[in-house]
Amino acid sequence: MKLFFILIVLLVGLGGLVSLEAQTAQNGPLSIQAGIYLFGSPDTGPDIYVEFPFSASRNQFTFQPYDSASPDLRAALFAEVVMTDTLGFAVDSVSTYFYSKAIDTFDAQRDNIRLFNKLSMMLPSGVYKGKLTVIDVSSKREGAFLYDRVEIPPVNYERLTLSSLELASRIETVADSTGRYNSRLVKNGYEIIPNPMGIYSEDDSVVYVYAELYNLDYDSLSEQTFKVSYRAYRSDGSLIQDFGEIVKEKPGESSVIANALSINNWPAGRYLLNLTATDPSNNAVASANSRFMIFPRSGVLPEAVKYTLKSPLDTASLETKSNLVRYLFTPQELAVFNGLNDTGKVRYINQFFKDKDPTPGTEQNDYLDEALRRFNYANQNFSLRPEKRDGWRTDRGRVLMQYGQWDDREEIVAPAYSNPWERWYYRSVGGGSLFIFEDATGYGDFRLVHSTAPGEIFDKDWNAKVKDENLEIY
Repeated sequence: MKLFFILIVLLVGLGGLVSLEAQTAQNGPLSIQAGIYLFGSPDTGPDIYVEFPFSASRNQFTFQPYDSASPDLRAALFAEVVMTDTLGFAVDSVSTYFYSKAIDTFDAQRDNIRLFNKLSMMLPSGVYKGKLTVIDVSSKREGAFLYDRVEIPPVNYERLTLSSLELASRIETVADSTGRYNSRLVKNGYEIIPNPMGIYSEDDSVVYVYAELYNLDYDSLSEQTFKVSYRAYRSDGSLIQDFGEIVKEKPGESSVIANALSINNWPAGRYLLNLTATDPSNNAVASANSRFMIFPRSGVLPEAVKYTLKSPLDTASLETKSNLVRYLFTPQELAVFNGLNDTGKVRYINQFFKDKDPTPGTEQNDYLDEALRRFNYANQNFSLRPEKRDGWRTDRGRVLMQYGQWDDREEIVAPAYSNPWERWYYRSVGGGSLFIFEDATGYGDFRLVHSTAPGEIFDKDWNAKVKDENLEIY
């Protein structure tokens, strides 16, 4: 099986996002819309502030009486984001419980009310995968959203830089709001009701946008300005509207940008919105893009686009990469590798897989895909501590990584007079080789006790048992 999958996604802000759910059913998964935005302010240090806004139709959730003295109903929700490197090892997580209220059962079943919330965390630069899960606490139904590939750039401390261009259904200053705002949705004095996947209707007349601009050339002794301009393009690249130029005063070295852009009478389709900021003091320019969709009143969404994963090694730690190649290197290659510094080891691993690529010049590397498939299978099936994903360390993991998938496998789970054991047989190794793994402790730690493969451990008693019981396959 290929590790790379071509995923049907909507491109929003940074990269590809793919929903795990089909249409919501009475007892099916929850339907969740989610997005991701990055804010790399130099004031917060080397890590990037990452936001995960999400929304869902309120009538999916289970509402129950909150107080016997009141007809009000309440639904309890749990949301969590787990970020991993691209090989699945946990990096960070964040979660929250929150509630939604309804006046009565009729109000709870209305299909035109959406719930909005947001989770956030700080992440160092790198490439990640993530998963947002939302759970209805009462019914235990859940919905999930995958962040297929999240590229976190390093914080820039010198050049004029824009954050992600965040799309919203509504933006208003906190002072002008009703006072019942969700504090999680407030940022720099604005309440931002997210549109996490950038999906609008032909009935919508405005797209709200929010961004942050960093590293302005600022002089506190004089009044200075910078310029902001927006342009929107159709899916074929043609310009649909130039919104003109907006002049803003510099409040400091950083500035918030929040605007409402008219999309009144725009036809259904896919669009790209470009924000360009210019600092006249030094003629520095920064730009950010965000894609959005307008779907027709009939509710049929425009065709989604395809996104293909790049190398899954991008965000893996050096330790994980080293574990991956430990049993793939020859002794000579391993000796060279161990003598390198960290930078050299990363380059050596990348070059190793490049040299092993059976189809160079293509995006797919079947050798890397197969190595990762074996590595992940070992971690999923042979780990002694599943939370540590240490299956690659076991004898079975090592043999799988080194020799690949067996041609024949037999598991003796509860033998009458001995410990549990397994037999693996490879036709292509040494003209036909057997591997015997025994669980001497009874705790699932299957150790290699005998093999007929060249260079592997050989045990005469097991060899006699093999011959007596005709365990070989020819």
